[in-house]
Amino acid sequence: MKIENNKLIADKGKKIIKKDGTETDGVKVIYLASSDSADNYKEIDDFEIVTPPQPQENTDLAYNKRRKIYMSKVNLADYLENNPLYSNCHGGEYKYYSVTEEKQNMFTSKYMAHQLLVAAGLPDVMTWNYTGGACEPWTEEECIQFIAEVNAYVVPLVAKQQHMEIDILAAKTLEELNEINIEFGGDNVE
Repeated sequence: MKIENNKLIADKGKKIIKKDGTETDGVKVIYLASSDSADNYKEIDDFEIVTPPQPQENTDLAYNKRRKIYMSKVNLADYLENNPLYSNCHGGEYKYYSVTEEKQNMFTSKYMAHQLLVAAGLPDVMTWNYTGGACEPWTEEECIQFIAEVNAYVVPLVAKQQHMEIDILAAKTLEELNEINIEFGGDNVE
């Protein structure tokens, strides 16, 4: 053991612990405080670092809360993927329209670009498609109806996921957390 720049440094392959038996983490280098003396420490070859058990629930609970929130979002995305909107917004015929986050973003972007071009006096035709179909021209009224129906369909599902998240964050124990339903569909939609 040697002292350099107010640090106690263990020899190669050894660790430093306190002589009085108080716990240290068995490190190879200890910074000495002004009241510390190298005489208070000793080097050891074989050692076992024993730390008192810490309550793990808070760590486990925090981790599981983050995971459950993530899974609630995944479940919402899966639900939207597997449950397209059934609408007659285009041409009066009922067809299925994907309303995943990706499709909503694509429609919004395309519709806004269309609006900007029209407002600038440039000719443009808004097109969109039903699930599995090719893009076709849409009227302004059809676009507005689609937007309204998507909002009516998706907003309650997003609100449900937000309520799940609030409940998850409020859980005090793992048991309480595990009882929170994060599935979508059936009666689980507000």
